[in-house]
Amino acid sequence: HAAEIFFTAVFDAADTPNSDKFMFVPPVDMSALCATEADAYTPLMLIAAPGADPSQQVNTLASEMNVQLAQIAMGSPECYDEADKAVNGAIRSGGWVCLKNTHLTPDWLQNLEKRLHGFQLEGKGNPKFRL
Repeated sequence: HAAEIFFTAVFDAADTPNSDKFMFVPPVDMSALCATEADAYTPLMLIAAPGADPSQQVNTLASEMNVQLAQIAMGSPECYDEADKAVNGAIRSGGWVCLKNTHLTPDWLQNLEKRLHGFQLEGKGNPKFRL
């Protein structure tokens, strides 16, 4: 449910007058963001302007930190199984998962949110996992 509210707020607001304020984002220190804003149960969400792809920054950071990274382009039900496997594996191993185009899969994100919450309540998962 949180994912749906977020997407509606961001993407509906981006279509309103003066929406250009959503198009400029100052450079982000990904390392600091991962260390201070995220944990194994609190994912980071990167929103990019059309044509921009912040996943390269994630890839570079994962490489620098010697962390295994799975990147999955969402958008079709065929990707759901691949994303589920990647998330389940990374939760156990402490890897990272970068899900792209998640705005196309709000229902799947709701299920992911519930699963992450369940892992948190059960105390399962590697604390180094990042989504």
